[in-house]
Amino acid sequence: MRILHEMADALAYAHAEGVIHRDVKPENILLEGGHAVLTDFGVARALVESRSGGRLTDTGLALGTPGYMSPEQAAGERHVDARADVYALAVVGYEMLAGFPPFAGPTAQALIAAHLTATPKPLTDTRPEAPPAVANAIARALAKDPNARLRTAAEFRDALGAGLAHPRDQALRRTGWLVAAGAAIVAVALGGALMSRSRGAVVGVDPKVVAVFPFRVAGAEAALSYLREGMVDLLAAKLTGEGGPRAVDPRAVLSAWRRAGGSAADDLAEEAALRAARSLGAGRLIDGGIVGTPTHITLTALLRSVPGGVTRAQASVEGSPDSLAALIDRLTAQLLARGAGETEQRLPSLTTTSLPALRVYLAAIGLTSASGWIGSTAYPRGIALAWAARDRLSERDRTILAAIAGPHYPDPSSELERLAARERAVAAIPDGADAWYWFGDQYFHWGSVLGLSDGRQRAAAAFQRALELDSTFAGPLEHLAELAAGEGDTAAGRRLQAVAWAADSTGDLAKYLSWRVAVTAGDSGTVAAVRSEMDRMKSFLFNFSTIAQLDGVALPDAERAVTVMGNQASTRLERQVATLTREFLALNRGRPSVALTATEVLRDVELNPHGHLWRTILDALYWDGDTAAAVRAARELARSADRPLAHDVAERSNQYNDMFVLEQWRLAHGQIGTTARAISELRNSASPRDSASTVALNVVRAATLDAMLAAAQHRADASASIEHLDSIMQTGPAAFFPAHEEKNLVVARLRETQGDLKGALAAVRRRVYFLGPALYLSTYLREEGRLAALTGDHQGAIRAYEHYLALRSDPEPSLQPEVDRVRAELAKLVGEPKP
Repeated sequence: MRILHEMADALAYAHAEGVIHRDVKPENILLEGGHAVLTDFGVARALVESRSGGRLTDTGLALGTPGYMSPEQAAGERHVDARADVYALAVVGYEMLAGFPPFAGPTAQALIAAHLTATPKPLTDTRPEAPPAVANAIARALAKDPNARLRTAAEFRDALGAGLAHPRDQALRRTGWLVAAGAAIVAVALGGALMSRSRGAVVGVDPKVVAVFPFRVAGAEAALSYLREGMVDLLAAKLTGEGGPRAVDPRAVLSAWRRAGGSAADDLAEEAALRAARSLGAGRLIDGGIVGTPTHITLTALLRSVPGGVTRAQASVEGSPDSLAALIDRLTAQLLARGAGETEQRLPSLTTTSLPALRVYLAAIGLTSASGWIGSTAYPRGIALAWAARDRLSERDRTILAAIAGPHYPDPSSELERLAARERAVAAIPDGADAWYWFGDQYFHWGSVLGLSDGRQRAAAAFQRALELDSTFAGPLEHLAELAAGEGDTAAGRRLQAVAWAADSTGDLAKYLSWRVAVTAGDSGTVAAVRSEMDRMKSFLFNFSTIAQLDGVALPDAERAVTVMGNQASTRLERQVATLTREFLALNRGRPSVALTATEVLRDVELNPHGHLWRTILDALYWDGDTAAAVRAARELARSADRPLAHDVAERSNQYNDMFVLEQWRLAHGQIGTTARAISELRNSASPRDSASTVALNVVRAATLDAMLAAAQHRADASASIEHLDSIMQTGPAAFFPAHEEKNLVVARLRETQGDLKGALAAVRRRVYFLGPALYLSTYLREEGRLAALTGDHQGAIRAYEHYLALRSDPEPSLQPEVDRVRAELAKLVGEPKP
């Protein structure tokens, strides 16, 4: 620790002279005459004081060594200051005290990704005798955010100094441990392994938890190479904790294995493997080998204790590759029986015994890497297949399935119920990256719908935990970057963007995130470069369009993305999605004639025969759509809505929505004669005559029409009817989006007629975020601004009005007066003194 203190003092002197070292690492630390000397300032940049004085600035490119490079250097920040050196020295210090670095990876890119996303294990867990003051100083110096880090080397030196006089430090000196730390630095400088002479106490390992590491495939048929990492998933699916040990989540295992140096070509040495398993809290480790031909394979496995490495069991099975599922069952049963004393009972089998299907399964696992995560159009079918085979899934997988599909599947669940299911999943599977992602995803999309003011913060925390368990998982990576950019945190956004580029620099996700961060940072060069790539992008075009609207930024790029979507559309479904996306963007932009043209095109490409009629009417009711076109659409829709219900299930399902949309139009125009009949028809729908999803939709449809009718008739129970509808909407009712998206506008209008302005404001703020097109967004923002101003929330009103004006920066002439009124209201709010 004295060496670390001296290095911090040397850096403090260099910084005071206007110099940043930029490449602090063990190789540049020499021991001379009993003192540590910092050498090799060859990559340092002389810095000049800023004109305001007192701050180190930089005009050079970021340089350094990946293992010791600060997150801001890795993210390509041009203005790197003394805190980068503080971070690098903290990495060295951690390595000296723990015997291994805080971050590791098989390649430079993987190592950089770890610096950007991974959280190192607390130093006191690895080295319990380390003084708390020193461990705390190193932890603070390793903060990802430079603003949260110790600001100067002098501060780091002083914080370390508090630990030098600590009784624990005196004990360390008496045992000669400091000498071992100094020798460790020399060892690294000579290219040797950085190890300490003594080992700290092992904490947190559970003998009932097993880490399954990738199997060796050297000498095996090349066609079997997919089983290297595939064995992690296959064995983990068997080791569920039911009658034996529970496997650590495969994502967390592979992430730890790669950080320790494992790769497609490299196996871990025994000590490194045991150390990685220990870092996961596993008291057991399974690894092994695969040898075989296209017609015969042999699987061998070892079960070892952690940390000692004592072999607890060996197992070997052989047979045809076509019987892989059975071989895995036999291998697992042997390990359980011989290693854990369990009887050789057959564990639940995988969902299939087909080798091609298993290969697809393993390939699907890989799709959640940054290079493959684009969201699957096969999602509903995948859920249905998993549900049909749920009895063959482990309890762990059934928990994840319920979290994703909803606890009442195949019946619909409300978003509030889905949130509870996902919370149960992370409680049951705390090491599951998937569980944490879906938990965060619920807050990300539905937090405001459920009335959670801190939904975005909760989402970010869950996504961060998912990334800590698996730094390659692109789902949380994407949303974290979007959250950071939306909050204006360009430093965090760039760090996350760098992770995406490290995983797949040519992928559409990396380009999309680069664009989103560049928009916030005002980096017009990067924005233009990504825009020029849009024609060649196959995914994330919808994201460009939607996030631009939701965040009120780069609207011309949204228009560009929609144009490319239309040009690329080749199937009827793709053409429908592109047409609807164009319509919605046009309405948010204040261009109803463009939207009407898209709606007319929709008639020819839509999968539902009445979709264009529904859209025309709803657009006119809630979104400045063409009223004359809506009159014609209502007349046409009446031919279906007013006739008796059909016997065909699909036709009747459409007819329910026909009458619901038409009755909203009629109520808005004072025509209430047919509404009671429609409400009765909707309430009388029931399973099995109608699908569960149709019944769930009709519950909300009936409540909506009843509340509107009660208000129109000034019934005594109007307040109760409105309250009933509002309570339903606060749960995020089943089949919410986009089927119910206009209903919070209905609630807001009805609440306002009752004089409840705060209730109306709460309703317009219940908006789904980034789950689909930005339906009615401009209307929601206009109403939010107006209601916020009326209730005294001036800052909320300003934010909503500014967002609205960003969307409608270039409206059609018919909507210019409305835009001018909003601009005038905003000017009044900005000019008023803050309350």
